[in-house]
Amino acid sequence: MSTISGAIAEFESHVKRERVKASLERRLALGQDLGGARPFGFTEDRKGIVEAEADLVRTAYRMVLDGESLYSSRRCSQRLAFQLRAVVSGVPPTSARCSAVVATQAF
Repeated sequence: MSTISGAIAEFESHVKRERVKASLERRLALGQDLGGARPFGFTEDRKGIVEAEADLVRTAYRMVLDGESLYSSRRCSQRLAFQLRAVVSGVPPTSARCSAVVATQAF
């Protein structure tokens, strides 16, 4: 009995996987959104650019290209994003560990 139940479960899993794969391929072919969280730096429709966020991404890339480690670039980007959210929400930022980079940002 358990062998039959296992075979049925495996078949259902295979059918579901094929349906999901076909759906993703169809949506991709039609140019539709595949879902997921909004990429940082883009608008909700994923077509426009949020300049303030895009500047943070550019800064992170610039840091890596200038020889900084990925870790330090990520840490600084997190602090810059925190400060961006603080400026947008009107709450003053409290962290300035990347003060040299933050001082050059125009929010």
